[in-house]
Amino acid sequence: MIIALGFTIFEKTFVGMFKKLIGIGLGYIGLCVACLNAFAQKDKVHYINDLYRYVQEKVKNEEYEAYIKIADTEPVGASFVDINGWKGVERFYYSAKGTVEPVLRTVLVQAAQSDTQIKIEYLYDNEGFLLYYGAEAIGESNLGFKKLRAYFDQGESLIELWQDDKVFYEVSRDAANKVKLILEDSKRYFEFFQQKMQQESKN
Repeated sequence: MIIALGFTIFEKTFVGMFKKLIGIGLGYIGLCVACLNAFAQKDKVHYINDLYRYVQEKVKNEEYEAYIKIADTEPVGASFVDINGWKGVERFYYSAKGTVEPVLRTVLVQAAQSDTQIKIEYLYDNEGFLLYYGAEAIGESNLGFKKLRAYFDQGESLIELWQDDKVFYEVSRDAANKVKLILEDSKRYFEFFQQKMQQESKN
């Protein structure tokens, strides 16, 4: 009887310790996975920044073809930043070699109204997915920010969002809606570009 009771106590203690060790182990594994994910996200942001600088240098040196659209009346993208009626231009920069289908690299938008100027940038990957969005407001503005930067994983999930000097990895419902509008505008620009390229190829 005493032996059986002692064995039962030992069994309960052992099982309890074993469960705690499993819990600690799982927690450690979860922490490691979170750390690896964080490093992977940072690598993606680093890659996007490198690509951004590369593309900007190409634009600066006029190594890309460009399609320029006046955006005074019907801008292609105006969901997030409403520039309807503003004086502005939308510039589509793309690479085109021989018979290879043109690849949209970046869209640069500049618009002004009264004492406010806005600069917007879209950076795409080779498949037309948004990687980076940047917006800068100069002068008086009711946009709620001076600078905004957003990094995306193939035009779908948000990696990180910068508003002025603050970074966000998890965004509020209001910010999530803004991100949705940004992605919608990026798709409109890409689809508009494709339509224009198809029209030109037929001419």
